Amino acid sequence: MKKKTIIIIHLVYWSRLLFSIIPLVSFQLKSSTSDLYTLSLLWSRFIFQLVPLFSFYVAYCFLFPTYFTRKKYLTFGALAVLTTLFTLLIGELFIVPFKREFGDILSSQDKHNAILYPLKLRLLNMMSMTISAIISGSLLKALILWFNERKIKETLEKKNLQTELALLRAQINPHFLFNTLNNIDILIEKSPAKASEYLKKLSDIMRFTIYDASAEKILLSQELEYISKYIDLQRIRSSASGFVKLEVTGDPGNLQIAPMLFIPFIENAFKHSTNKKQENAINIIIRIIGEEIYFSCNNVLDKIPGLEKTKGGAGLDIIKNRLTLIYPDHILHMEKTESKYIVSLSIKLNEN
Repeated sequence: MKKKTIIIIHLVYWSRLLFSIIPLVSFQLKSSTSDLYTLSLLWSRFIFQLVPLFSFYVAYCFLFPTYFTRKKYLTFGALAVLTTLFTLLIGELFIVPFKREFGDILSSQDKHNAILYPLKLRLLNMMSMTISAIISGSLLKALILWFNERKIKETLEKKNLQTELALLRAQINPHFLFNTLNNIDILIEKSPAKASEYLKKLSDIMRFTIYDASAEKILLSQELEYISKYIDLQRIRSSASGFVKLEVTGDPGNLQIAPMLFIPFIENAFKHSTNKKQENAINIIIRIIGEEIYFSCNNVLDKIPGLEKTKGGAGLDIIKNRLTLIYPDHILHMEKTESKYIVSLSIKLNEN
């Protein structure tokens, strides 16, 4: 939803207070009632409509997006109750001094003024306004989040063909494919058995990319197998046994994951680590804990002219969009230093 639209919605909500005050001002100009009486009415409207706006924005900006959307309903409810109590306290802090100073005068002119209500009735009145504000703030935030998510989905659907093509090109980097075939060709004379093994791995990668990766979800074990074979093929080009290290812990079991989420970061690591004789140039760690997966990849950065100007390997922007859409609660952190590029990603695989 556009920011301009959101601002207009908020202005409409705020206008409730303005339109509740205008009739009172008009009434004062046309009548002979005292200024104090009109002031009390204005003050009453101010307290019982403006003060609950505090709870509206607490729910809108904090409670709903932080807790309700993450299914922490008990925490949301508890904090909503605390917000309501705090709002009631603020309201009383405004009312009590005014009532103490002018209560006697007002009671002689209008016994039905909300400021003069007994404490219990006054709190019930304020509580109903506050609860209404919390519900309104939560519903508005839910509407905006739903609209934004729908907009993202529509955008991705419109670009589906282009995205699929971009993914296919990104998944198998042409340079990687060319170099792998060239290295296998050299191995054919030196070690036919090893060449055949690598050729099979390349065939498996191509099959996975073209067929398996088109599915919405695949087994996590398939994704890990693909990553392992990809790294094995990259190792052909390095004379250092410890050029790249892959550590996988945990049992993937029957867990499923959206395909091709990690490989773009791994491709990018190989792209920027051009010194194939260096030890510990790339370190990849994948940990599976329950239904959560933690991925980290750090690599050295080679300072090669022109390399920084090229686009990120394997469509990193596309992967970010996919993560936002499929795993909205994911945590992605990318950090670049003088000599290192570090990526960490955590995903809850049971997200709907």
